[in-house]
Amino acid sequence: MDRRIGLCFLAVAFLILVGAVHTASHAAGHSTNSKMNGAAHNHELLDAQYDEAVDFVRQKKYDEAYASFLALSKHGQHDAQYNLATLLKAGLGHPQDFQQALYWAWLSQLGDVKKAPALAEDLIGLMPENALDAIRDKVVAHLTNRVDDGDHPAIMQRGDFFLEVTAEADYEQAYIWYAIGAAMRLDNAFQARNAAAEELDPEVLVDLQEEAAQIFQELKARENAAEMEARQS
Repeated sequence: MDRRIGLCFLAVAFLILVGAVHTASHAAGHSTNSKMNGAAHNHELLDAQYDEAVDFVRQKKYDEAYASFLALSKHGQHDAQYNLATLLKAGLGHPQDFQQALYWAWLSQLGDVKKAPALAEDLIGLMPENALDAIRDKVVAHLTNRVDDGDHPAIMQRGDFFLEVTAEADYEQAYIWYAIGAAMRLDNAFQARNAAAEELDPEVLVDLQEEAAQIFQELKARENAAEMEARQS
């Protein structure tokens, strides 16, 4: 492929994601709750930074685009994670780094970016099998930190990880995290929990439910302690 055509295609791939980001921020902006208004304002700031990063791609300022997408990716912006992975795969704005690219591609996949699974599969094909487990461990560590910080969407992503990212689907671990998500009434958790349960023997479920209950209690205790500390400060 001609290099100019390749870069043009790359830029178009980025720009397709802009609408999805704007939709999320506009929906958040209708809240009248002060805390949610603060979150909506933060979304708007991140959206503005995302648009700026896309403009850098349009202008072929890949160093600036890489830095912007990296900062947004660290804030959990999944479209930015996908774009960052694409830059790292292409070696634009940063030397090619397939391992880091796959790390961000998997996180964007767990964040429901539609193009991310195909990108992750391409990257897996570029690396030896023995390099993949270390990247999976890094993804798990990231999700664990988010769960410990009270980030509820990361609970469902922990479940998804065991079905989408592991070398073989682990329905037992997926069930545990989906069961926790269902107890917290997270989106799609009931369906995901029940679908995982259908893949398991009934006698296994009892032990898994006990493990899920223990983790759930630990998470709730941590959240209650954080709320109490926030009130006292």
